[in-house]
Amino acid sequence: MKRLLIAGVVCAVSLPAWAARKPRRGLPKGTAPATQSPRPALERPRPSPEPEHARESAAGGEAPLSLDVSRGAAVVLDAPASGSLGGLGLQNGDVLTHLGAAAVSSGPDAAKTVSAWKPAERLWASVLRDGRAVALETPFVSAERAPARDLAELNPKEQAARQSYLDAAATDKPIAALSYPSLELAAGERLWVRFPKGLPSDLRPGDVVEAETSAPLAADRKLDFLAVAPGSKVWLEAVSASDDGPARAVRLHAYKIALAGGRTYPLSALPASAAGSGDFVRVTPGGTIVTAPGNETRTALGPSWNVQLRLLSPLLLTEPPSYFRAGPGLWVKEVREADVRALEVTLVASGRSAERAGLKAGDRVYSIESNAAARLDFSAALGALYGAPGTDCVLRVTRQGGPRSETLRLKRGVSWRRGFGLRLHRDGDAVSVQEVSEGSPAAKAGITAGMRLSSLAGSPAQGLDRAALRSLLEAEGDAKVEFVFSAPGGRERGYTLSKDWYAAGLSPETVATPFTPAKR
Repeated sequence: MKRLLIAGVVCAVSLPAWAARKPRRGLPKGTAPATQSPRPALERPRPSPEPEHARESAAGGEAPLSLDVSRGAAVVLDAPASGSLGGLGLQNGDVLTHLGAAAVSSGPDAAKTVSAWKPAERLWASVLRDGRAVALETPFVSAERAPARDLAELNPKEQAARQSYLDAAATDKPIAALSYPSLELAAGERLWVRFPKGLPSDLRPGDVVEAETSAPLAADRKLDFLAVAPGSKVWLEAVSASDDGPARAVRLHAYKIALAGGRTYPLSALPASAAGSGDFVRVTPGGTIVTAPGNETRTALGPSWNVQLRLLSPLLLTEPPSYFRAGPGLWVKEVREADVRALEVTLVASGRSAERAGLKAGDRVYSIESNAAARLDFSAALGALYGAPGTDCVLRVTRQGGPRSETLRLKRGVSWRRGFGLRLHRDGDAVSVQEVSEGSPAAKAGITAGMRLSSLAGSPAQGLDRAALRSLLEAEGDAKVEFVFSAPGGRERGYTLSKDWYAAGLSPETVATPFTPAKR
């Protein structure tokens, strides 16, 4: 008798000297219970008496798995009723033919499978019981659907946040006190995710798995803000699952997302496609992932595979302004250039910094913020492009057909406009400055909000209605225009302004227009 301690489970297995002969071929993995035996029933060998030292080993640890292989078959002597293997459902006298994906006829066979198995995974077995084939499996440990904690379990920071919400609700304007900018992603938008631990190959309906976003998702065609950052968690539930020989199929539905650095939201999305290499993987139009992994493979999809999810309904994100990261208005894809990775511009948004700098689709980006593109994957490259609104993004680029590279300093999260940067407001006969855009010609000249307009282009302000004011401010051409303003309680002063480009800040408060970037 030989004792084995495998993954915390004590196994007592009879190993006579002749037991190393070629094992008898067992039933395939996952065989369902049959009403009629697929082949003549094996005569079950009578269990040999268990030696005294084996009983002692069982008492010292977790419930053991004891097998008798003295007659060429693995017969269960002492089926564990509890512990890690208790959920498998073995019974004394079962002839164990398969454990996991491997045939079992000896102690080392069982030891190899049990040592590699983790109790949080599903373990299956095929046995002969009373001459019939029976399939067994342990329960699958699903990811938590939603955290649930008592009030007393909140940490001090969470307690303070809760109290601030209660205080805001007690004010006269609770909605205004709690409101944040919102961004709506339209149905049909695509989101790439990966499974860091792999997608289990033995999922059953109702099982829940966790994924994380593998690429950032821009808000819309304007590429102004990142809606979903890389590393956000996504929960998916198995709606259906089947195992037909080498092919395995599972239909997943994503029902919840926790934004990296943001809140958790309900989600409704189905798989639309998969990207990777090495195995057969297809995604049907209905969102079913079909794979054909090897028998020894525990995952239907490895961590290197990416799955694209398609939103079935709009996703409304409500986050503080500090959450949203802005970009300079361009999208890229990975390309190979003399066996070196580079980034090629695939889209330039209208009115943004990239267009203002003259970048066009097809231009190449070789570094972002001093990070060489050759060392940045797609997700990291887009993460480097986006940052705090109003900050600079430094790129080293080469124009199409251009022999030399150049360094560009682009501003994130701004829209470039050409004009004076003035907004005027008429109140009766008085015309005053309502707003001056930062960095505009008016701001550089020293004009500030609250000044009163006396005359514009030689015409008294009192005689100019709203249409005339708009026409003069938005007129084409680069001619200089004379403005006369007076500060409250001060004397009049003339300003000569010419239209020029200036950057205006953007707000994430928008309903996003669906955007699907070029395939990488």
